[in-house]
Amino acid sequence: MNNEERNSKTNRKFKIAYAFTIVIALGALMFSKISTEKNLGKINSLEENIPSKSSLTEVTTILPEETVRQNITNVPDTRTETEKNTTDDKYNKPYKDYYCLPFGNQIIKDYSNMNPVYSKTMGDWRTHNGIDFTGEEGGAVVAISYGEVIAIYDDAIFGTCVLIDHGNGVTAKYCGLNKDTLTVEENSEVNIETIIGYLGEIPSEKMEGAHLHFEITHNGEIVEPLELMGK
Repeated sequence: MNNEERNSKTNRKFKIAYAFTIVIALGALMFSKISTEKNLGKINSLEENIPSKSSLTEVTTILPEETVRQNITNVPDTRTETEKNTTDDKYNKPYKDYYCLPFGNQIIKDYSNMNPVYSKTMGDWRTHNGIDFTGEEGGAVVAISYGEVIAIYDDAIFGTCVLIDHGNGVTAKYCGLNKDTLTVEENSEVNIETIIGYLGEIPSEKMEGAHLHFEITHNGEIVEPLELMGK
C-alpha cells in the first residue's frame, strides 16, 4: 500500500469518527430537550393543582356549619359585678317566653305599683306589691320557671312562703302555702310547672278568700309580675 492509499484510508476513518461524534452529540441534545419538556410539564401540572387564594377562600366559606360554630365552654366570666347586676345588661334580662302562671289565671287583687290600696282584713291602706290569684284551698301551686329554692319560712303577714331564684336576677315569692303540703325544700331545684306545694291561707288577707299572693323582684327591686313574665 502506497502513501496515497494510506492517507485516503486514514481520512475515511476520521470522517466516520467525526460523523459518529456528531450523531452522538445530536442524540444527547435531543434527549436533553425531551427531558426538559417533560419536567416543565410536571411543574405546570403541579402549579395547576395548587389552590389559588380565591379558591382557598371559597373552601372556607362552604365548611359545614357544625365545623365553624362550636360550643365553647370553660370561658371565664370577665364582667364586673356592676355589669352582671345591671338591668341593662343583655345577659341579665329575663326570658319572657320561659314563664307560666303559678296558680290559675283569675286575679282578685292586682299589683298596686307602690300606691296604697284598702285591705279588708287589716282595715287600713297599704301597698300591694304582688298579685293575688284566686282558687280553691288545697289547689296546686307551681313554679313559674326553672330555678332553685333559696328559702322557706313562715311569715306573720303572708303565711308560709317559698322563695325561688329563677335566674337572670329574678326571684319569686309564693305566699300562703300550706306548710304541711310542701313538695320542695331549701336548695332543691325546680322545673317549670313543678308543683311546689298546695294552697293554704294568708293571715293578712283572709277576707279575700283562698288565694296565692305572688311577688317578683328583679335585681332586688319589686316589679310588676305579669309585666316581667310577658303575660
